[in-house]
Amino acid sequence: MLCGYVLQIFSNEDIFLQQKNSQQSRSMGILRFRRAKPGDLETCRSLIHPGLRMKAEVRRALVDIWQDFIASETVAFCLVEDLSLPHPRSIETFAAGVFVSEEFARSFLAKPQPYLSALIYEEILANRSPVLTLPQIGRANSGRGLYSVTLHFDFRQRDFSSPRMLPILAASAESGYFFRMGYRLNAYMGEVHGRQAASYLRSAGLGVIEFPDQPCAGSAGFGPDDVRPYLVFQCKEDVQPSLVHRHARFFYTPPPIMGFSLAERRVLERTLLNESDAEIADDLAISFDAVKKTWRHIFERVDRVASHLIPVGEGPPDRRGREKRRHLLHYLQTHLEELRPYSANSSKRDG
Repeated sequence: MLCGYVLQIFSNEDIFLQQKNSQQSRSMGILRFRRAKPGDLETCRSLIHPGLRMKAEVRRALVDIWQDFIASETVAFCLVEDLSLPHPRSIETFAAGVFVSEEFARSFLAKPQPYLSALIYEEILANRSPVLTLPQIGRANSGRGLYSVTLHFDFRQRDFSSPRMLPILAASAESGYFFRMGYRLNAYMGEVHGRQAASYLRSAGLGVIEFPDQPCAGSAGFGPDDVRPYLVFQCKEDVQPSLVHRHARFFYTPPPIMGFSLAERRVLERTLLNESDAEIADDLAISFDAVKKTWRHIFERVDRVASHLIPVGEGPPDRRGREKRRHLLHYLQTHLEELRPYSANSSKRDG
């Protein structure tokens, strides 16, 4: 089992990021992260690192698999885009993460092999998917805990020493925290390609393993250093429950207290991502009135469970409404567990 030790780990000398060149950095437009949409997926497929080896039939099926993921809400499929550029050239990076069964995770960690995401896709196409459904995620999140796999962490720009990468990496890190915090993890695992990406994640405090070179897929080995696969992982037993440890919040998180329904969580998450009510209605294919009704249900729930979070305000109704939202969103920013599936009253919340 990998948890508890590292086969080969990089030294501090491998932390390579150079000082930012201010002139080049100013050329970067405004960055934002958001959930990926079906219209983004072909571009995301084109950004997959060439170091990820997968069968031709798997690569052809990716967009369909991803569309199923997005529709079922079982994947954290997010991207960072440069708003100064037209879509889809605006997409700078994308990441996709799933939760897998404990059986699959333990089997893999006991005997790691390269090209983890390709392995999962092959299992999906063979009708043996290890990816958890939304109800399964809720049950595991409130029970034995979850095993997270990052299927992709890929960039348009692959030179991590480029000054342009610094703001992109910062935005990617924020995106990762937003979409992964609030779950109760047992272990995280993923794969990156090339020594630069591996060194970057090692500097962020993750365990990194370099697979021994071996004949693979009819070739002499993994190929040049910039396409080599590296396993990235972290296990709960290696992270002490401390506010000091930067990753403790992924493994030690309190249960939600609000009990928001799935519909309510959808609206709240998109509001935290700076979508307007009109944009939320369009994104969720519901009416504007349905979004307003959901907000009424949200505030009724908060008033019952934690009325102290939303002080009674004065002034016109529209101003009071904005203040109520502001206080609630401020709370949710540091309590993202409220937005995650949880099995308590699951028939009412996630049915």
